[in-house]
Amino acid sequence: MNALIRTALATSALVALALLPTHACAVQYGIARAYIVDNAGNQLNQAAGSDLTNDCGMFRFSTSYMWKNNNAIVNLPATPYTATGWCTDYYEQTKNFNISLNTTTQVWFYLQRPLLKLSFAPTSITAGNTSIATVTLRNIADSANVKVHNNIVLTLTSANTAVATVPASVTVNAMASTATFTVTGVAAGTSLITATPGWSGGTAVSATITVN
Repeated sequence: MNALIRTALATSALVALALLPTHACAVQYGIARAYIVDNAGNQLNQAAGSDLTNDCGMFRFSTSYMWKNNNAIVNLPATPYTATGWCTDYYEQTKNFNISLNTTTQVWFYLQRPLLKLSFAPTSITAGNTSIATVTLRNIADSANVKVHNNIVLTLTSANTAVATVPASVTVNAMASTATFTVTGVAAGTSLITATPGWSGGTAVSATITVN
């Protein structure tokens, strides 16, 4: 990340968590400041009026839900700490970090949107019968299943509706990794089934169903 982006984010202080002393007479303290950005370093700002399950620029410290610029009091020096950052349509990221007295620790969350995987069971059906299609949210790094904190609506299409039909859409519920829908065979042939996410520039996923 270049210096300009880092300076801008540090100035905006998207989310700040102040760790205050346990005794009123103490003067030592530690600060953990969390920055929630996308993989390109762009700020993911909190949406006005949104809630804990549908938001950007949020992070959870221990068992508390943090909004940007909110503070929480914890005991120091208890380290290491764990915090989790997330945003609408992005899968969460968890960081472990240490905090020292009288210092500020920057915690950067580089969030990514999930990849989609589409599969059929079975992959071949006869006319008039159905196959169960499963859409899975995957981690970009290692293809592990991931979850997001909001519902994700996927638009569904069949390239050849004379061969197979699908519903107009399917929803992956908040904190779920998969969703299923039914593919109905109409006549012999093949058709490319596609699921497209609703976010701008989202990458669709496709797979071919065979009808005998």
